[in-house]
Amino acid sequence: MKWNIKFLSKNPPISEKHIVDFETILQCRLPASYRNFLLETNGGIPLNNAFDVFSPSENLTLYTFIVSKFLGINVKDDLIKAYQLFHHELPPFFFPFAMDNFKNFMCISCKTEEIYFWDNQSTLKKPKSIKEKPLFLFVAENFDEFMEKLYYQKN
Repeated sequence: MKWNIKFLSKNPPISEKHIVDFETILQCRLPASYRNFLLETNGGIPLNNAFDVFSPSENLTLYTFIVSKFLGINVKDDLIKAYQLFHHELPPFFFPFAMDNFKNFMCISCKTEEIYFWDNQSTLKKPKSIKEKPLFLFVAENFDEFMEKLYYQKN
């Protein structure tokens, strides 16, 4: 699927082997549309960069978030390093694939393909205790739906 998204910059290309190596670390296969995205762009800085999170009970926008960059493989903001750093804080088979300006992440489940915004910086909600989990907000059913939701918003 082609997404209606433009990039300010893309990361250097990667091969199928890089993706297979990442899947070995994850212990699951990436969703097909996300695999294609990595092969086509290997992440980068999007021009179409905003998405809205809606209230599940009402059709009202709760939050608007900005994607500052999509993580890539073998680059400064590395997908594998981010996963290795944060996997113990994430639900099983989740991995961060994009981030905002505050170092919060968009995560994808390679089992359900759902996309969540992970407020790991607690900017939306202050934890009551150190044991309280960070906030996960549902964003999209899959990567294609997420990409279709992106629109241009000036930072």
